[in-house]
Parts: sequence; C-alpha cells; structure tokens
Amino acid sequence: MCPFFAIFYEMIRGICMRKCRNFRKRVGFHDRAQSLYEWVEAIYIAFIIFAVVFSFLLRIVNVRGTSMQPNLRSNDKVLLTVLGNFNFKRGDVIVVEHATRNGAPIVKRVIAVAGQTVNIDSAKGTISINGSVIDEKAYLLQNVHTTLQNANIKFPVTVPAGKLFVLGDNRSVSLDSRSSAVGMIDTKKVIGKAKLILFPFSHFGKIKGET
Repeated sequence: MCPFFAIFYEMIRGICMRKCRNFRKRVGFHDRAQSLYEWVEAIYIAFIIFAVVFSFLLRIVNVRGTSMQPNLRSNDKVLLTVLGNFNFKRGDVIVVEHATRNGAPIVKRVIAVAGQTVNIDSAKGTISINGSVIDEKAYLLQNVHTTLQNANIKFPVTVPAGKLFVLGDNRSVSLDSRSSAVGMIDTKKVIGKAKLILFPFSHFGKIKGET
C-alpha cells in the first residue's frame, strides 16, 4: 500500500474504532454484537478506500461509436488509469475530452508523440514514423490499411510539443488526427489510459496493443 493510502487507511480506521468503542460502552453490547460491529467497521473502511481509488486513480468510461473496432466496441466499459503525468508511447489507447463529441470523451490509439514525424502512404496503407514503417500487427487486423481518404491534413507532419497524433483502429471510418476536425490531441485533454475491458463479460480482458 502506498504511503498516502496507508496514512488515509489508518486515519479512517482510527476514527471508526473510536466510534465503535464509544457506542459499545454506551449500549453495553455483548461479544456477538461487538464482532458484528468489527465486521461493519472493516467493510466501511474498505468502501472508503475503494471510493478514493476510483475517484483519484481509476475511472470507468463507456465507449461510443465504431472507430476502435474490433478491439473496442460501442458500449464497451473500459477501465482507465487517470493519475499522474502520463508517459505516452505508441500503442497506448487513450480517452480524450474533445469538442467534436459535444464534450463526450473519444477513444483513440497513440501513433506518434511530440517531436516525431508522421507520414502515411495511402498506396501501401502504411504509416512511417521518422522515416521508418511501423508494425501494427499487435492490434490491427491483417486487412486493415491506413489511407488518407477523407483526410485534410498535409503529410508528412511533425507532432508539436504537448500534442499526440492519434488514430482509431477502424481506420476506414475513424475521425482522428488525419482530419482537422480532430487534429493533434493536447495531452492536457487526456482523461486517462484505457487498460482493460470490463463489460460485457464476453469481451472482458486486456486491450490489444496495450503494454
């Protein structure tokens, strides 16, 4: 347990124990009732810690749309890590606050980070980063090709500081950094990294390409 949660746990536990002892003294509970209140105390502490973890460390987000299929489907519930300064890398699946969805978060995959130059070869369906074609077999189906269809960004393009170049896994339908409607993603707008599909249970598991 990290120092913050250890301190928080002991603080909550101390308060609960004092409350329970005072209450037992007032009403004269016997041993069975005392045991029951110890269980209540433990459950209460666990609930508080669980609530704090989900408030500050984790978050559950609902996926909307088809831009990340087949890896993420519409209405999938995904678990995010949301704490700290993210060290973004290619392959990360991120959830972003973006105006194109009326404030609703969008889900995309990081392809390039600040300082990297991206180029897309529509004829071959490949992406190059700093002149080298990248391997996306870990998360893309074999028949998926990346093109500039419906794109209005001029390539090659270099990712500015504080920005990310992102694409959806469903390249033929995804609205992403190939279009000025989305453009480069400001890292300050990133809500968190998606790590795990929680629901539906038939789709439960780690997201492809996530490390």
